[in-house]
Amino acid sequence: MTLREVNGAWWLAAPGGELIVSLGLNQVEAPRLLAPACRRHTLKRYGDDFAGADGTWNPAGDGVRRWLACVRRDLRQWGFNAFGYHTLAPRSQLGGEFHYLCRLWPDPLGGAGPEPAYPDVFAPEFAAALETRLAALCADLRPDGACLGYAFADQPPWQDPAPGPGLHPWVRQLAEAPEPSAGKRAWLGLLQANHAGAAAAAGAHGLAARTWEELAASRDWSRPPGDPLSAAADNRAMLGLVAARWYRLHARILRQADPGRLILGDKLRWGAGGLPGYLPPLLAEFTDLLCLECEADVAGQIDGLHLLHRRTGRPALLVSAPGAAGDQRQLGQDYAGNLRAAMAAGFVVGWHHSGYLDAADSARPGSGLFDLFGNPRAEALAWFGVANRHAEIWHARPAPQPPENSRR
Repeated sequence: MTLREVNGAWWLAAPGGELIVSLGLNQVEAPRLLAPACRRHTLKRYGDDFAGADGTWNPAGDGVRRWLACVRRDLRQWGFNAFGYHTLAPRSQLGGEFHYLCRLWPDPLGGAGPEPAYPDVFAPEFAAALETRLAALCADLRPDGACLGYAFADQPPWQDPAPGPGLHPWVRQLAEAPEPSAGKRAWLGLLQANHAGAAAAAGAHGLAARTWEELAASRDWSRPPGDPLSAAADNRAMLGLVAARWYRLHARILRQADPGRLILGDKLRWGAGGLPGYLPPLLAEFTDLLCLECEADVAGQIDGLHLLHRRTGRPALLVSAPGAAGDQRQLGQDYAGNLRAAMAAGFVVGWHHSGYLDAADSARPGSGLFDLFGNPRAEALAWFGVANRHAEIWHARPAPQPPENSRR
């Protein structure tokens, strides 16, 4: 797919030239159907091979194929044309009349454990492994016209400078690495640029060192900073360097391996805090389409989104944040209002709602448009269907953009 601007509105252009907006449902996730509450029902309805020998979902089984046929029927019935950002199903079965996103990093960047283990993006080994993996993936996807584009990671820590005083875990991990590591050298280079000398840099971070060699040998950067403002500035700047390296590597490989495919970058959280200042230039240079997770009330955030669009020159795909159970009519009305506001903006090319299935645990019962037994929430879906049928009409008549000096 490509992007095309027509009369002030941005559209996705399908391989055949048709102009569309992307209307997707998230949480199309096969593992949810093997939760204890619904496992027996799932195996009876779709077949025992929905689960493999190890008890987890079986991507190669006919059971998953039968389930996806039901999903496609549901999407079609209610006016959706895309499998949403959060989809966990065999990629080979997602195409045809629907499109989808390819997520390059489906798991959390730091891992799922209590102690995150982030990659050293400066290391030649990381770049080589990434190129090998992405080149193979692109070779597989290049002929697939149903793939909208490549998305990187889900909310990496660019917007979370640190969980408290001190360094963000990713920055700290690089700072505490052995001296010869590429990430450690990048960290020391930043400190040398930001401070008058080694002693000043060490003092800002609560360390005692007189030379750069002594500072390079330090393997413990967990102490309270001596100069919190200066240490926080170093932390933000290092996250900016990590992000720049991350975006540059991914974009270079993807543009070489699959030059006709859209690059969405990371799914970023959009809200009152906006984005760190170093991100918009990176998004402008290395992505084609922004991927933003929005809280409720898109209309209240539209001026800020307009400003981000101006700064980057990029249209946006919006992904709704996971919601809680609520009144079905209100859920449907909220969706219709958010979709209309997004489509009227002109630069928003799609909305992916969260989500299709209920959560597999009891934390958010009723959070999906379908429960884990496949039963629809018909009152909400009626609103969704009507709104989806009007989406392209609303989009073809974008509202005037706010003045340049508008603020969130």
